[in-house]
Amino acid sequence: MIWWMIKLIFRPVRLIFLLTFIWVAISILKIENPTTEDAEGLAWCKEYKPNLSYEECSNEFGY
Repeated sequence: MIWWMIKLIFRPVRLIFLLTFIWVAISILKIENPTTEDAEGLAWCKEYKPNLSYEECSNEFGY
């Protein structure tokens, strides 16, 4: 009886932990790599602001 009640309580808790773990894993995988930026945005930055580095251009203009 007690074992059944413990299982009844902890089964949803395990499910919540599992869903949270899956959500965190997907969020980590979706983080964009800052070195893989849009080529069009980079070309615009190189054309109009040639003296800026790639990082400065990415930070300033959102590319």
